[in-house]
Amino acid sequence: MLVDEVRAAFDGIDVLATPTLPLCAWDVTESHVQIAGQPEHVLHACWRYTYPWNLTGLPALSVPCGFADGLPVGLQLIGRPFDEASILRVAESDLGEILKHRRGPDRAVYVTETSSPA
Repeated sequence: MLVDEVRAAFDGIDVLATPTLPLCAWDVTESHVQIAGQPEHVLHACWRYTYPWNLTGLPALSVPCGFADGLPVGLQLIGRPFDEASILRVAESDLGEILKHRRGPDRAVYVTETSSPA
């Protein structure tokens, strides 16, 4: 039932983009974080946006998309059943052009086809 409902949600779209996590990176010594004022175990928080795709078998990947407060932020791309090519295409070309291979919170590194190794 869940699989059918999730797959039906993809009628008319090729790729769904969502946050990878509901929070930014956290200190590795922390076992709980505050989300909307409520304490939550970090593992439960991390799984919230990823487990539906694992349960339903839809292809998904996370790509870096910038920084918040100096910490990396991920964008999750989810595709239709057996359509890994679409999410890889979006991650490689469309997002690559938009994000320009961000390497740090304070600068972007632009890579062009004419770049040559030093």
